[in-house]
Amino acid sequence: MASPEKNSSIDISHAISLLKNKGLIKNQQFHSSSSKAGVIRTDSRMVEAGDIFIAYLGESIDSHNFIPAVVTKNPGLIIIEDDSFIKKLGDTPWVLVENSREAWSYLCAEANDFFNLDMIFIGVTGTNGKTSTVWIIKELLRQSQIPHISIGTLGIWTNDHFTESRHTSPDPDVLYPVLANAATQGIRLCVMEVSSHAMQQNKLSPIKFSASAFTSFSRDHLDLHGDMDSYLAAKLKFFTHLQSDNSYKLFHSSLFSIPTVSKLKTTNLNKYALGNNLSYVFEDGVSRLQIKSSDSSNKARTFNLPLLGSFLIENAAAAILLLESVLKTKIDPKFTMGIRPIPGRLELVSKQLPVVVVDYAHTPDAIEKSLQALRPFCSGNLWVVFGCGGNRDKGKRPLMAKAAEQFSDKVVVTSDNPRDEDPNDIIQEILVGFSDSSNVSIEADRKNAIESTISEAQKNDLILIAGKGHETYMEIKGEKLPFNDMEIAKAALRG
Repeated sequence: MASPEKNSSIDISHAISLLKNKGLIKNQQFHSSSSKAGVIRTDSRMVEAGDIFIAYLGESIDSHNFIPAVVTKNPGLIIIEDDSFIKKLGDTPWVLVENSREAWSYLCAEANDFFNLDMIFIGVTGTNGKTSTVWIIKELLRQSQIPHISIGTLGIWTNDHFTESRHTSPDPDVLYPVLANAATQGIRLCVMEVSSHAMQQNKLSPIKFSASAFTSFSRDHLDLHGDMDSYLAAKLKFFTHLQSDNSYKLFHSSLFSIPTVSKLKTTNLNKYALGNNLSYVFEDGVSRLQIKSSDSSNKARTFNLPLLGSFLIENAAAAILLLESVLKTKIDPKFTMGIRPIPGRLELVSKQLPVVVVDYAHTPDAIEKSLQALRPFCSGNLWVVFGCGGNRDKGKRPLMAKAAEQFSDKVVVTSDNPRDEDPNDIIQEILVGFSDSSNVSIEADRKNAIESTISEAQKNDLILIAGKGHETYMEIKGEKLPFNDMEIAKAALRG
């Protein structure tokens, strides 16, 4: 597969007509007689004469500030969302839009012929559960030999070809070329994670989803959204703005305890949850999931799964129901035992003792659910090693401690992607959440924390290393340095 990051170009006059038809343009200075094809750019350093430069307010940089430098390069068009910069544009053609990222999405989609692709989309959102559900759908499609592309935290999989991705929901200059490339390979089915960031930034506006799931909702990303109501609104926007006609919508039953969700007005809304239409038992190393029929027969189908923990079983059920809704056929139960391990999701490190599991859990709710899932398999002490990411929602740090204290026997607090913060400052903010620190250890060096925990644990103990999961780096001061929980744990177990 070719590199997904291509230079997309579009006729400037056509680009403006498209944005106008979508109701995005608020004002403009443009003469169609001078229109030519321009390459779509968001990096001011890459702009050449005739290009289309899109300026937007980013999370750390406002690219409107680079407009004076861009103007000197004689671009064909500048797109802005902040009208205070109009005076700096001079005679350069420009359009003022409501949302530059949304404009970027539509232009990249059009430049890559997206609107002529015959492709079906399945989307999964939720604080926790997105990645596992998408992975399981991908695995079922793989075994069914149905051409597909999956996009999310674990990267981009075009059938069995893997491409790394920087974002859960890729930026438009990556996403739409990737989809166009997949279409040339005969792929007509895409499953993707839908992040609240993508919804806030309107990155996915051109896409209409035929099946969608909302797996869970708990505290996360408040550094971006500000409060829980805004965070929830971003999630629900997926179901009110990006759905095809009569799309299949699947919500975990727990979500309906939230008033805003219970009042949501939409068609074809379905529920799922253990204790509702799902049940399972764990026998002989296999989880046996039963899904009751939604019709009056109330018949149940059984699927054997190589997965551990109730929340992964629920994610598997969601994957099955979503896929069946678009394929219009039942999933063959023989495929579910062939699901490969979900990277960094309750992933067993090795068969050596003590048992060590790596998981991506990085929210209070995820820590709680992961520890609850592991408790039945632990006859000794249940350990958890975790930290909190820097430059992110500080309010969840003591809540992580509270969950760890409540659902484990021994806690080791360490570092986790400190970014621009001092790891020791983050640890101090975590420690506030413990009511009793007698079973809490502190080791800021994550490698040492993992190694010392494995060394100290007894053979019948179980250790959860939480927070980073599949990640192969530690993010410090703008650098991503090699770091892999799984490999460190394996080495420690080998002694």
